[in-house]
Amino acid sequence: MGQVYSADMIYPFVRFELDTAKVELRAAGASCPLEPQVYAVLALLVENRDRLVSVDELIEKVWHGRPVSDAAVSSRISSVRKVLGDDGQRQTYVRTLPRQGFRFVADVAVEAPQSWGPEVASETTSRPSIAVLPFERA
Repeated sequence: MGQVYSADMIYPFVRFELDTAKVELRAAGASCPLEPQVYAVLALLVENRDRLVSVDELIEKVWHGRPVSDAAVSSRISSVRKVLGDDGQRQTYVRTLPRQGFRFVADVAVEAPQSWGPEVASETTSRPSIAVLPFERA
């Protein structure tokens, strides 16, 4: 599955850290095992916490537009809530807006991974890149 998040960042919230560079959710420093689609849903919601993420957008970015049932989407949202200790009643982290989508509502900070140098950490809107050139046969 391709990456759905836009940059390698660490997103601390409550007692958790979402580390998109390591593709990992940590609780109090310990890694929380997540299925890839559950991680992708969480990362998409956290990165877009300032707005509603529609079900169509979730399907497009997490399932790459493949047809999926509403039950599959609900199952992944439920799994996100479960790992965070949330549920559909409290909605402390993930709020459902019926027939519209989902929104991550916990307070989130944004940090650059510590492995970055200061010059890269200050440029949070761009990613390091690499050029791949074709080999020429002699």
